[in-house]
Amino acid sequence: MKYINILLILFLLFTTANMQAQSASEIVNNLMEVNKDKLVLTVDDSGILECPADDVINALDNYRNSNSKNERFLVQTIAYKILLNNDSHLVRKEIVDILVDDFIFDEALIRQQASKKLLNFNKNDFNNSHKEKVKFYLENEPIHGLIPVLGVMNLEESKPYLNDIISKGDKSLKAKDWFTSKAWLAHVALARMGEKENIRYCIDRFNTETNEVNKITRVLKDMAYIRNKKTMDILVQVANSEKRLPAMKQGRLGASYADYAVEQILQSVKNPVIKPVGSGYTKDQIDSVRNWSSKRSNLKINR
Repeated sequence: MKYINILLILFLLFTTANMQAQSASEIVNNLMEVNKDKLVLTVDDSGILECPADDVINALDNYRNSNSKNERFLVQTIAYKILLNNDSHLVRKEIVDILVDDFIFDEALIRQQASKKLLNFNKNDFNNSHKEKVKFYLENEPIHGLIPVLGVMNLEESKPYLNDIISKGDKSLKAKDWFTSKAWLAHVALARMGEKENIRYCIDRFNTETNEVNKITRVLKDMAYIRNKKTMDILVQVANSEKRLPAMKQGRLGASYADYAVEQILQSVKNPVIKPVGSGYTKDQIDSVRNWSSKRSNLKINR
């Protein structure tokens, strides 16, 4: 009797696994169909996250080379949701595959989204195949959104390309939104790769920025991106500040400097004391990060 029960359990487990594999394919196909002609795309997390990551990635393969903007966007979105809930090194590489391939899609929005998502990886997530593809893009069709990705990849071969951008475009750093210029992005990417001169330059630009909104809401993110001890010190210093940005509405307090800095610290380390939530941290959460980050040994930078 026990033997029969064991066989029954094994059969049920096998059947459930097969159903899940089919379920992943069905869910992905349904999402593609439902969103085929929509302007605003929607993805329900529940079904996707209940399926094995490998099954979902396999189901996405049918749409990775699609000519449809909606389908390519959904592939990125679904793949990224998997990333947020799965820390497998192999899964991360699969998702990098998808995003790197999207750099050759002719729709600018898809390329922009791919570059933004790739900033959430680290240099160990990129293999030689990814690097060869990116080098090909640089030689044949340089893409503006690719510049920060080069720093994340730590692509040594891109340094001449980045330095050339700086030599031609430093004048653009005098513009109102200098922190969106190619020259600035190149400085930041080289700083991420550990170039000391660029690290010093970026820190000086941060320290001398007089517009506090730009400084805290935008340039502080670049300090976090650099992933360096000196820029991490800046994040910790800002996290301990009691200053606030100008209020958006009369009678309300402006956002705190600490709120922005705490988010960037949590996103930049391997072992965050609490899970990053984006914004709106409570005083207790901010104090927790302040106390935790006061010990330098706790800040294991995720490069």
